[in-house]
Amino acid sequence: MLKKNFSALLIAVSVILLHCAAYCASWEAVAGLVYNNDDLVSAAKQADSAHWSYNKAWTAYYPQVSLSGSYSETTQSGTDETTKAYSTGFNVKQTLFSGFQNYNALRSANASYQQAVASYNKTLSDVYFNVRSAFIGLYIAQANIDLSGQILSRLSANARMIKLMYDSGREDRGNLMATQASQKNGEFGVSSAKRELELARLKLSQLISAEISTTDGVMNLTFEAAPDFKMLAENCPAYLIAKYQLELAEIDDQNTLGEFLPTAQVSWGNQSSGTEWPTSSNSQGWNLNLSYSLFPGGANIADKFINDLNQEKARRDFESSKKTVLLSIEDSYRSLRDAVESLEVSRVLMDADSERAKIADAKYQNGLMTFDEWNRIISDYINAQRSFLQARSTALQASAAWKNSYGGYEK
Repeated sequence: MLKKNFSALLIAVSVILLHCAAYCASWEAVAGLVYNNDDLVSAAKQADSAHWSYNKAWTAYYPQVSLSGSYSETTQSGTDETTKAYSTGFNVKQTLFSGFQNYNALRSANASYQQAVASYNKTLSDVYFNVRSAFIGLYIAQANIDLSGQILSRLSANARMIKLMYDSGREDRGNLMATQASQKNGEFGVSSAKRELELARLKLSQLISAEISTTDGVMNLTFEAAPDFKMLAENCPAYLIAKYQLELAEIDDQNTLGEFLPTAQVSWGNQSSGTEWPTSSNSQGWNLNLSYSLFPGGANIADKFINDLNQEKARRDFESSKKTVLLSIEDSYRSLRDAVESLEVSRVLMDADSERAKIADAKYQNGLMTFDEWNRIISDYINAQRSFLQARSTALQASAAWKNSYGGYEK
């Protein structure tokens, strides 16, 4: 059911890959380790237990077979006379009609099992999302280290250039101090990015119980252009959990009707007894038992009212869950589209600011632009680079959240 053999193999291969790659892990290798997550293992055990409960519910339809045997000795008071008695028995019982309680018990066990499977799938999606989110965090933290280094290199070069111009009398002390302050800010950006990277490493490593230093590969954005939201909602684990909860309430309500119906059972037995072994006396017979409770104190009537109310509550909860799931899926997709479009806008702005920065450098060095104008354009470009990286992080996280909203995940 849960592809345990495949999961175990995937985990083993992933661990080997992680060690072979000196802890530089691709998403495929990291994704293979999610099956070792404690919450996921617990959910799998719950689903397996529910499956066995479903199998057990079938036993009510099978005959109940029993064997019996006894031996006793009786000594009369005041005498040495001892009487021995032997007996054996073989009995078979079969329920013919239980007021539909066995039938409803089987339906209830099946609904509970399906609900447990849906709960497992939801947990699987949630675990994948958490690991994917942490992987994205490490991926972006690495990119931030590179970007912060590039920015620091540029700011340091700017500070050196302004120092030379100050020494030659072409710039004032205030502009020199401004570029030196920018350089210090760039140094802070690098040290802050390093601390962020260490935290991202720790978060991912804890989630998958494996030490990860860096990520490998390029993370691309993919999403369906026109998804069928209704179909996604109806197959979403959260939707299915609510659906089977309603089904359980309906079965419980129908099951109370069995309290107003008779029950029937047939049995057959073979008994053998005597004072010597093997026994010589043998008897056999069958019995049909019909039972009907005329008045159980009104408990059956109370049960009917209680389960009617529980069923109506479950129906209302299901309708609310349907709306919530559908809204969540559509909202996640909207957020993804916004994030992707915002990323493209950030890319265009960054390219434009990059070109402006090149032109500004040339103009400033040739005395065709003031320091304030040049410095503002350079600052705009640096901010655009940081904004683009943040937009990429937001888009990747939105993609992971979109898949998680309908119970999917990035393998």
